[in-house]
Amino acid sequence: MADPNVSLTHKMEAKCISALQQCDVTGASALMDVSWDILGNVQKRAVTRGIERRGDKIPEHMGIDEKQVFARHKYFTIITDLKEGRVHDVIDQRKLSCISPWFEERKSLLENVKLVAMDMSAGYERIAKDYIGRATVCFDRFHIMQIVQKATDETRKNEQKTMSDEDKKMMFGARYDFLYGKENLPEKNLARFEQAKKIARRTAKAWAIKENLRDMWSIVRDDVKEAKIYFDKWFWWATHSRIQPMQKAAHTLKRHCEGIFAALRHGVSNALTEGINNKIESIKRDACGFRNKESFRTAILFHCGKLDMMPRVP
Repeated sequence: MADPNVSLTHKMEAKCISALQQCDVTGASALMDVSWDILGNVQKRAVTRGIERRGDKIPEHMGIDEKQVFARHKYFTIITDLKEGRVHDVIDQRKLSCISPWFEERKSLLENVKLVAMDMSAGYERIAKDYIGRATVCFDRFHIMQIVQKATDETRKNEQKTMSDEDKKMMFGARYDFLYGKENLPEKNLARFEQAKKIARRTAKAWAIKENLRDMWSIVRDDVKEAKIYFDKWFWWATHSRIQPMQKAAHTLKRHCEGIFAALRHGVSNALTEGINNKIESIKRDACGFRNKESFRTAILFHCGKLDMMPRVP
């Protein structure tokens, strides 16, 4: 049995879906002896079927995150279900004018959202205020550390401009070392990193401030009272560092500190965000790129949406 205007039987389509779930497109094509185009149509029908079966349900705990999908600053906004650990939907672009229609269309359903985790961009904050006003806003570790990492990298770039050509060359090679956590820095980079810290003292100080904030989660865990004490001490250090990018980052976090503490209180972590980001990167690599955004969106929902996509086989 097959759907109208579809060449594959339900049984064959189910096998193709299983193959796509286990292999990349090249492997699934070879295994099933069907073309990429046919598999693309199978994937599209599967996602459509899964979304229809899921219905209008909106996540009670929602994540809103941006993801760069192509070069030249082309982004998706990824809506996640934090409780179920899945992608709920993918919206083209991240601009307020592009994502507002999605939320406007679901305005009445969004009253059921109890918690929303997101970054600190003005557009997403506006969305939360206009459409999810009853929800508790949380800022997880992933998005917080993005801000201080950016400040650290900006400090490095500023300091590098004043260096000799020889030191500039060495610092260029060590540029990613300052973005690592101290325990994650590859052993082969340690000597270069220690040398870079001696040459770039302001950057080394910014890195130490970044690492001190990162330690907050392992030290205070879910103790919000202790987190507030820790954060206030960190804020004093960052704002008195005389490092302008880090001072700016500290004031940004201070304005959003209630969302930081709410994330601790509700146990909102960066695990799902990082896991989904890694999965999306893997999807992009396995497909050797996508012809268009719609195909990429379909692939993300296929692999990360936890949808009920199989055709009903008699």
